[in-house]
Amino acid sequence: MRWDFGAVQFSEWDADGFLGVQIDPAEADDEKGAASLCELHGPYGFISRPSDPDRDGLGCSVLRMQRGSQERYAWLGSDPRQVDWLPRLTKGGSAQYGGTTGRALTWREIDGETGSVIDYVPVEWDADGNATAAHKIEAGVDGNGAPVVQIIHSEGMAVVMFDGAVTMADATGSGFITIKDGKIAASGALKATSGLDVGGTGGVEVPLHPALAAAVNAFAAAVSAAPTGYADGGLALKAALVTAANALAAAVSAGKSTMLKTL
Repeated sequence: MRWDFGAVQFSEWDADGFLGVQIDPAEADDEKGAASLCELHGPYGFISRPSDPDRDGLGCSVLRMQRGSQERYAWLGSDPRQVDWLPRLTKGGSAQYGGTTGRALTWREIDGETGSVIDYVPVEWDADGNATAAHKIEAGVDGNGAPVVQIIHSEGMAVVMFDGAVTMADATGSGFITIKDGKIAASGALKATSGLDVGGTGGVEVPLHPALAAAVNAFAAAVSAAPTGYADGGLALKAALVTAANALAAAVSAGKSTMLKTL
């Protein structure tokens, strides 16, 4: 067997579904008279494909093993063009990464000190390749060792599970819902466009606001106490007021919302 080290020139899938690479310096196949691909290998359960080299030949390094004149196998090394965008690992840490060369990469890191998992996915880049917007997912512990899971969108929306609570927030941070200890706290304007269930037993009317309910009751009581003397037309007045009170009560009743079970 013979081993050598070079740089990937290109990669492609063959007709049998295997991924192969050609390395530099390429060596002609004795029978075909042209440089043949080396069958690419990697750790079990993991596959990767390198980017093509730059025009100056800078590309991913590769270790090649040749056995006889026909069998050629290759294992990828690192790509110097990606070094600046790799996560700075703690001792014992590891990461999987990939993406277009020359700009910030997507990566998943396992922190060697805490065991936390961090996913980082850039979605926008500046002219120098630096990420200007990215999604981030963390699952593990915070700086004080407290368990935390959080999902942060590149635009600022977030879902955070921490200290027995789960919070979902919008991009401004001013609109959010927090659920903790069987209670729900909400910030921001609320709007329901479908049914809700209060009490868990089908439709339940929303109670009238206490102040409005008191006003309606007081109006009805005043109407009931109105004089009924015939000389001053009190009976007719009372009848008119009763009609008005009933109309007001009906309007208030019709204005109630009925919340229906949807969950």
